[in-house]
Amino acid sequence: MNLIKPAVALLSTAAIAATLLSGPTAASAAPLGTESPEATASVVRAAGNDPSAPVVRLSSTGDTFTGAAVSVSKDADSPVVIGTGTADTIALTLPKVTGSATVQTADGTLVRPGRSASTAVQALADGHVRALVTLHDAKAPKAYDFDFDLPSGAKLEPAGDGGLDIVTADGAVVLGAVAAPWAKDRTGKSLHTWYEVDGGTVTQHIDTAGALYPVVADPDVVKFCGGVTCSFYWKRSATKALQGTLGAGGSAAGIIAGATGCAKIPVPVAAGACAAAVVVSGVAAAYEINKAANRKGCFVVRINMVQAVLPTQQIAAVSFDDVPSTNKNCKA
Repeated sequence: MNLIKPAVALLSTAAIAATLLSGPTAASAAPLGTESPEATASVVRAAGNDPSAPVVRLSSTGDTFTGAAVSVSKDADSPVVIGTGTADTIALTLPKVTGSATVQTADGTLVRPGRSASTAVQALADGHVRALVTLHDAKAPKAYDFDFDLPSGAKLEPAGDGGLDIVTADGAVVLGAVAAPWAKDRTGKSLHTWYEVDGGTVTQHIDTAGALYPVVADPDVVKFCGGVTCSFYWKRSATKALQGTLGAGGSAAGIIAGATGCAKIPVPVAAGACAAAVVVSGVAAAYEINKAANRKGCFVVRINMVQAVLPTQQIAAVSFDDVPSTNKNCKA
């Protein structure tokens, strides 16, 4: 399943400047009207598009733009829904900067245009969803609230790099992540930015001192349970605890340890498929738990959600795996 990676600007400072200079050039510019969606998308492209994970155009159906694992309403006040099908979803409400309807631009960026600030959403080919704010001038607020409605039992917790992990209620299993924030001004200069978390509300603060406008800021969200495959990562400490459940080893012990792990999966269909699989493949579960714990890595359960909903395919839908401690999704 897709791994989290911080959203970073890969274009040169010169390229950023060249693109942004074609529009409003400084904080002292004349007061702006509502920025055009294409102008906002151009700023976003220059500041941080990643060629290795291109933007995916979404289908326009009725009042919604839809993709494989994301749905964006054309109503500016409605949340962005991450995750589809049988997997639990994350509903992300963007900052309230505009009342304008969502517009899809030529490159697939979805823009909600405003006056001093606009918001944008990009669905990326690697499964990530980028929520962006473009500050057009100095009148724009310097803090923006992103409200997360998480799957039942999930919560946000700080990650060591300034980002956030989406974890189960007991903190044992990592379900997704919000990458460390970044912000850049029109010259490509990185600005100090940080998150403040209050329950499900993530506020991104941006220090614009000395910045030249426009400024782009971005949280990058990934949910490890997408439209087809779910990957659940047990933290290193939780993996070690599972190993302790194994005791002397063997298939029966593997079933016990696996079932204990499956019970932590917050997606009912996935938890059921996992529990069915460990009855048949307890030895395989035990092997991966031991392997992960012995190298201080993380135990992983991967589930094909298309198969998991079919009773005859539940067992085939599940695979047990492990990743090393160097994997970005393997947390302490």
